[in-house]
Order: sequence, then C-alpha cells, then structure tokens
Amino acid sequence: MARPIEDIERAWAYLDQPPADGKGWRSIQISPSDGILVHAGRKFPERTEAMLIRFNQNPLKPNGQLPDGAGFTIEVVSQNDCCWLALSRREHAMPEFFLAMVEDIVQALSSCTVSEESQALTIFLRRVKAWQEFMRKGQSALSAEAEIGLFGELLVLRRILDEGKDTELTLESWIGPLRDGIQDFHLGTGAIEVKSTLALNGFPAKIGSLEQLDDAVRKPLFVGGVRLRNTTSGMSLPTLIETLRNRFRKELPGSQLFEEKLVSVGYLDMHAERYTRLFEAVETRFILVGADFPRFTSGASKVGIVNARYEIDLDKAVGEACDLAEVLKRLKVG
Repeated sequence: MARPIEDIERAWAYLDQPPADGKGWRSIQISPSDGILVHAGRKFPERTEAMLIRFNQNPLKPNGQLPDGAGFTIEVVSQNDCCWLALSRREHAMPEFFLAMVEDIVQALSSCTVSEESQALTIFLRRVKAWQEFMRKGQSALSAEAEIGLFGELLVLRRILDEGKDTELTLESWIGPLRDGIQDFHLGTGAIEVKSTLALNGFPAKIGSLEQLDDAVRKPLFVGGVRLRNTTSGMSLPTLIETLRNRFRKELPGSQLFEEKLVSVGYLDMHAERYTRLFEAVETRFILVGADFPRFTSGASKVGIVNARYEIDLDKAVGEACDLAEVLKRLKVG
C-alpha cells in the first residue's frame, strides 16, 4: 500500500500541466471516499503545490484570521456551492518540508468523516500552528542538547501518565514545545520545569529567562531533574516516541495532541535516523522552588535588568525534594 506521501507526490506530478486558460486551480482527491474531502492541487500560473479541504460553507467566523508562515500561505477558495481552504507552498520554501507538513495534516484529517467539518477545521488549524512553530525554529533536526531535553520531558510526561492522570489533560499541560511555554508543564495551579543532563559530576541546568523560575504567577513551581547516561542497551529518542504513540493509539484526541506537540518542539520522523544515541534514566528528582532556591526573577533583580540567561547546579540547589505523587498532589492535579 502506498504511503500518503507517495500519493501526494504522484498527484502533484499529475497536476503539473496548467488548465487551458493557464490560470486557476487543478486538483485531485487524495482522501478516502468516506472522509472529509481533501485534494492535492496546484494553483496556476504559480504552479505551487497545495492541499485543499472542502467545506459546505465558509468555516471561518467573520473577520477570522488564518495562520500564515514562512513556508506556506492559506486562502479561502470559493467554488460553486462550497468553499475550500487551500494550503500552498511559498515559492522559496523547501519542498521536502512542505511535503512533510501536508502528509502530516492529511493523516491527521483521515479520522474525520464528511459530517465532521468543525472537527476537521480544528485539527487543521492546530496542526498548521504546530508547523508554524516548527518553521519558526529553523526547519532543522534537533540539536544534541535539544534531543536530551526532549527525551527528559517525555520521560516526565510518561511518569505523570503512569500516576493515572488523564491523557488529554496531561498532553494539554505540556506547553514546553510552544513559543510562549515558559515552563514545560502547567499542571493544576502550578508548573514543572524539566531539566535534563548527561553530566557525571554536578547537574548543570540552563535557565532561559527571568520568568522560568518565577513562581509569582504559577505556584507551586517545581524543577524536575532528569539525569541520563549513554548506554548500549538504552532507548533512543525515536523509540521512546514510538512507545508513547502506541500508548495513545486508541485515544484519538491524545494521539492528535501528541503529534502536534512533537511538530511544535521540532521533532519530525524524517529526521529520526539522526537520533541514534541510546539513553537510560539514572535518576529523576523534583525540587520545590522556594525562597532559598538559586534563581533570578523580575521581582528580585536590580531595576533595569529586563532579561537574563544563566546556569545553576541542581546538585547544590536548596529546596524541598518531593516524589512525583507528592508534586501532583500539591499541584492539585485530579
């Protein structure tokens, strides 16, 4: 059976010739017959690749704005008694990333039937926004440091789920991948900021802003420290992601959310072969950020300091140590 990406590529190749008048749209269906109607298309004379989603009427609210990114545009195309949302590649955008984006969205929409237009619109817009975040970060594979960071966040995510917490709510709480995600998890009334390291001596933790360890807005605030080590029998990042995908496979909202967050954080399957390191968790600790915890915050900094990045050693940080069950209890996570 052909992969969706192969169907899309074949459709774009088939549609390469312009219509008789040299302008307008050509498209061909690539969705299942019982699903929301999705076409691969090209717009002429530009000839740019596109995907189009059919709606019975304009799905946007009055003055509703569509996402716009460095690699794509979205427009409403009216035709006869229906309208389409058209996602098109910008002329100078990298074709391989746009193809990956379209494949990802087509797969996400495959769960929607023709009567679920509202759900399809929500999935489409959320997934596009995730790709906006990915493209903002540079369209490249994760750095070695980011690979370690994501591995640690996913281990904490899995442990929260192992405590019996709701899948969808837990995934919604994982905001680290988002542009405005100051801490990694917003849970209940507070937050958890995860720091991961391979260091054998000490526990260096980079703090990205004055707000990251500031509990003035969300309280209590905990730092979760995940110490990893490289082994020959551990787990790679792609393997850990597949174990979580298998866990969410029967929970559609959770599966959709997980894939959105992976794209937002910068993880694409097309880069999976680059993440070959095998990790094993040596320890995971949670420390309450209190009055004596080493940190800079807006309220405790000299007047005129508006931003700061710094590094602390968690091994030397003063704060109450808690296990995860106690952390979740204090965060009032049901």
